[in-house]
Amino acid sequence: YLTHGISVLIEDENQITIDFHVIIAYGVSIATVSDNLIETVKYKVESFTGMKINKINIYVEGVRVID
Repeated sequence: YLTHGISVLIEDENQITIDFHVIIAYGVSIATVSDNLIETVKYKVESFTGMKINKINIYVEGVRVID
């Protein structure tokens, strides 16, 4: 099971680096999930905070079969 999920680092000049540790459902495209997560988070964080996203890292910690 996942022991940690998201970490956020705010750097100089209001730049943000976000690390996501995720478990993906079996059969789902990892690239598609990652791209959608990056696009959605980048848009929402920059819109709500006015801060710039420097980097979003996605770490796939595992794949789970959904019953």
